Amino acid sequence: MFTRIKSYTEKRKQYFAQAKYEIMESNLKVVFNCSILTVVLLLFFMLFAFAILKDWRPTVAHMVFLPVSVLFFAAVFLYKKSGLCRTRDVNTLCIMYGVILFFFVIWIDVTGNISAPSCFTPLVSIAVSSLFIFPSILADVMLLILYAVYILLVILLKEPFIAQCNMFIAVVALGVSLVSSNIITALRMENHEIRVKYKLLSTHDAMLSGIYNKQGFQKSLEEYLRQHNPHVKGSVYFLDLDNFKMYNDEYGHYFGDLVLKRTSDVLLDIFCHDDLIGHWGGDEFIIFAEDLCDENAIAEKCMNIKTALLSASKSVNNIGVDCSIGVLLIEDTEIEFETVFSEADRALYAAKDAGKGQYTLLRYSPDQQTADHRVVVKV
Repeated sequence: MFTRIKSYTEKRKQYFAQAKYEIMESNLKVVFNCSILTVVLLLFFMLFAFAILKDWRPTVAHMVFLPVSVLFFAAVFLYKKSGLCRTRDVNTLCIMYGVILFFFVIWIDVTGNISAPSCFTPLVSIAVSSLFIFPSILADVMLLILYAVYILLVILLKEPFIAQCNMFIAVVALGVSLVSSNIITALRMENHEIRVKYKLLSTHDAMLSGIYNKQGFQKSLEEYLRQHNPHVKGSVYFLDLDNFKMYNDEYGHYFGDLVLKRTSDVLLDIFCHDDLIGHWGGDEFIIFAEDLCDENAIAEKCMNIKTALLSASKSVNNIGVDCSIGVLLIEDTEIEFETVFSEADRALYAAKDAGKGQYTLLRYSPDQQTADHRVVVKV
């Protein structure tokens, strides 16, 4: 039991760390919808009460609740419209919504009629506890505090028998709220894990664990360019295994698959975990290294790739596989994915034309032909 609880707690922490932006967007959407629904439902129930309850009149709590709800909705609307959303701000809005809602519901429930049992607070608590996605301690502490206030007011203001009934219902509702919120959070975690797995399957190479497939690399680099244009800075490496088809035909596809796997391991080891590494297809790999623009560092990267690849491929069948590398150097400029790929591809073909086993460096310039800045180095 203890192991299962510990495992669940760790998964929960991981979920809130990995999906914090997704959670923020969900919470903001919920608090926006709930704030406007609160205004609409409050007006509806007040009109409904007028229609079916003889001699019913709105209390001070009702009269204050309505404008406060309208003002809160306006605040959420303006915040959402600003587009400057942060997790802490959204969580604060959600907590404020819960506190405001509980405050007025408890006020109406407890002071409306001391001879009548309270009925709205337990219903609202069960509903609200399942709406937002909070770390468990935050949601649970908020519920416990609000229920403590509610029970205290019931004891002080309600008739003894009514107070006992309300306390019993409150304890039951609190238990249901805590259980339901944790069950719903567990289902959200499970759904998140499934979506992450499907995303990995769609964007990563199934055979070469840890690196993107062609579609995943393109999507990730396009997203990076959207965020950083017109100040993109880094280097793109387009790598091709020399004579791979010949080795594959001579030694079999199993040998070829192992060499591809060793190549992906080499690239994962040499480049940083933040760099984008992808299998472009066949015997081609592509890498984007952010902020890496020093020619000496690039030359060292290429040498390390070749040395490690020769060593790794020899461990498969004592066959040393070499590679050609085309490098596109991008220094603080604007560039689109199509240009990145075409120029890196041109750099790779220049390396092959120079005799393979080399790397070609093309310095990208939007105003000049990159061919004027070509450097071919034998490594």
